[in-house]
Amino acid sequence: MTMSIRSVAFAVLVTLLAVAPARAGVTSTETFIQEFPLDIGGSFWLDDPLGNVEIIGVDGPGMVVTAVKITNGTDKGSVDEGRKVTQVAVGGDSRQREIRTISPDASHPRWISYVSYSIRVPRTVHVTLNVGTADVVRVVNITGNVIVKNVNGLVRLESISGATTVDTINGNISADFPNNPGANFDLITVNGQVEVRVPQDANFQWVANTLRGEILTTLPVRGTFTGTVFRGNLNSPGGPTITTATLMGRAYLLRNGSRTSEATSISVQQNIQGGVTGKNASNRELSPRPPGPETIQTPLVQGNLRFNTTLGNVLVGEIRGEAHINTGAGEVALQTVFGKCDVSSGGGPLDLGEIYGDLVARTSAGDVLVRAAREGGYVYTGGGIIRVVYTGGPLRLESGGGDILVRQASAPVSADTRSGDISITLDPRFKTQKVDAKTSGGNITLKVSPTFGATVEANVTTSSDNANAITSDLPGLVIVREQVGKRMRIKATGKINGGGEKITLNSEDGDIHIVTQTAPPITLMEPNGAR
Repeated sequence: MTMSIRSVAFAVLVTLLAVAPARAGVTSTETFIQEFPLDIGGSFWLDDPLGNVEIIGVDGPGMVVTAVKITNGTDKGSVDEGRKVTQVAVGGDSRQREIRTISPDASHPRWISYVSYSIRVPRTVHVTLNVGTADVVRVVNITGNVIVKNVNGLVRLESISGATTVDTINGNISADFPNNPGANFDLITVNGQVEVRVPQDANFQWVANTLRGEILTTLPVRGTFTGTVFRGNLNSPGGPTITTATLMGRAYLLRNGSRTSEATSISVQQNIQGGVTGKNASNRELSPRPPGPETIQTPLVQGNLRFNTTLGNVLVGEIRGEAHINTGAGEVALQTVFGKCDVSSGGGPLDLGEIYGDLVARTSAGDVLVRAAREGGYVYTGGGIIRVVYTGGPLRLESGGGDILVRQASAPVSADTRSGDISITLDPRFKTQKVDAKTSGGNITLKVSPTFGATVEANVTTSSDNANAITSDLPGLVIVREQVGKRMRIKATGKINGGGEKITLNSEDGDIHIVTQTAPPITLMEPNGAR
């Protein structure tokens, strides 16, 4: 892979003004291009609250990032302010690469600043995209797994052959398959429509659901309705499953080369073919819905949301108030909460996006993902993995048996797991930060900047003197080994870079590593082609 892509014109990045309203006055455009190592079997994560995204799979290892930052402001001072606080952070290593747009105040009254990306990655990597608002999110030629979550904008998939999930609130979804689909696809939107284009001789199962829209196709699909859900097969039974779900829009399954205007309603087709009898199939009230959990699914809640149930799911795009949710067993997925967020599940995953108020999240058995805890809070799972992309306030994390991963901490962190690894990356803009991490059966990795200062106390209790260790990329620690009963205790104390806040790390039968970040956040202050 070479830097010749500097000359590549990608319209998805330069046609940006429709993404967000511009502040009339001064505009600054900056371009950043750089290569990073990324293995062909690795993974890639991107978090971008505003801006277009294009991911293109290529042969061979390595990743090339082209980022365009646009700042619109009322005057030059406003633009300079927006430019300085909007940064691109590149982290991880060759196995797992992470990119995050840092923009603390994207809705400032005097300026708006955002970053769009065109990124080339090995086509075999696993891709996860968290995108807020965009004109287009485009993923091309990827054979690994793909996960896309966004609020607004078209999600376009082209030549994707790995298992894929797309979950959007207000966006449309388009998926083009030049060949027979080779894996399961879940394409879900609340207010948009879904279009899937496949070869006429493809073989797969199609599950389509729309509450107030229509299910249409240009292919001879046979199947039946259960309530609002259609289940059918194209050509021979079997093969992967393509699920298209929309609350308000239409779901299309189209033959390659055909247009949406040529598609006919599945209900009409079934009626003509004799697959449905009795009531008119177009109303889709052919049979009662099977019993199942209560579900709240809505793109927007004006004000507070309170929901209590013994069995139910909560899927909400934006809550412009507080969220108080308690379910005995079910999934909770919230994209944005502007107030306090208190969520509890007796046994289900928690998928939380931007939380602007205090966060309390608890589940008895399930993974927890938090994209941004702006004010910090408390997260607990009785037996799952905790992943936090960003925390801006003090955060306490507890897991009864799973890993804990914090990708960027701009405030103190306390992490405790009974059996799992802990990895915490501290915001390199802070010179010191308090951390308390404890695991009863795993490793601890603390990633800091080369100039980070702290007073450290680290302990490893192990049954074998040679099996575990404490290491630090920063000098200043004194390591002592002592026998405690039948076990060995390795203790490291001291000050790194002159000292600072207290860092306490404790591991049983694991390693402790304090490492400097190999790829610190990159600020686009000296871009290519700025104007």
